[in-house]
Amino acid sequence: QNMVVLGSLNPAILTPNWLGKRGLLAKGEKVEAKLNLGSYFPGEFKAGKYNWTIDHSKLQVNVPAEKQYTNYLSDFVIKVFKELNHTPITANGENFTFASDGNIPKLKFLDRDDLGFGKRTNWGTITSLNHHVRVSIDEISNINITITNDGKGYQIKFNFHCDANTIPKLVSFSEEIETNLNKAEKILEEILKK
Repeated sequence: QNMVVLGSLNPAILTPNWLGKRGLLAKGEKVEAKLNLGSYFPGEFKAGKYNWTIDHSKLQVNVPAEKQYTNYLSDFVIKVFKELNHTPITANGENFTFASDGNIPKLKFLDRDDLGFGKRTNWGTITSLNHHVRVSIDEISNINITITNDGKGYQIKFNFHCDANTIPKLVSFSEEIETNLNKAEKILEEILKK
C-alpha cells in the first residue's frame, strides 16, 4: 500500500534528517538510501516502516501491506505537507493491492466465454486478462480498479485518486485513507462473489 503526491516538489528538503525532526523517523533510525547520481531516477529511501521515493514531480510513500500500517501513510503525508504548506500540488493517490493464487472465474474479457483466460483464439492463446474500471466519486476524485489475471493468480489494485490542488484538500483526502481501504475491501468482496 502506498500514497503518491504529485506536484512541484523539492527533493532536497525531504531528507531523512528533516523527516526525523518532524517525528516521522525515530532518533538514530538506520536509513538506507539509493541515489542515482547523474540520472533522472528519483532517490529511494528506506527507514523503519517507510520506503519513499522523491523527485521534482512526485513523492511516493510505501508501508508494509498489513492494515495496521495504513494510517502511517496519511501521517507521513499530512505532517510533511502541513509543514510545506506552500508546495504547489496537483493530485494525491492512495493505492492498495490484493493478490491471491487461482483465477477469478466469473471475469470474462468483454463477457465473452471465447475470450476467457487460457482460451485458444485465431491469433493465439490468451495468457493474461486485465480489466480496468473507473468509478467517479465527485468532480475531483475517483476510484480506479484494475484486475489482472494470469492463470496462476490475480491482482486487484485499487487507486483512490483526488485532484487535490491545495494542501487542505490533500490533508482532507489523506485523512480518509482508512475509510478508503475499507471501501476497497468491500468492493473486493463484491468482485469475488461467486
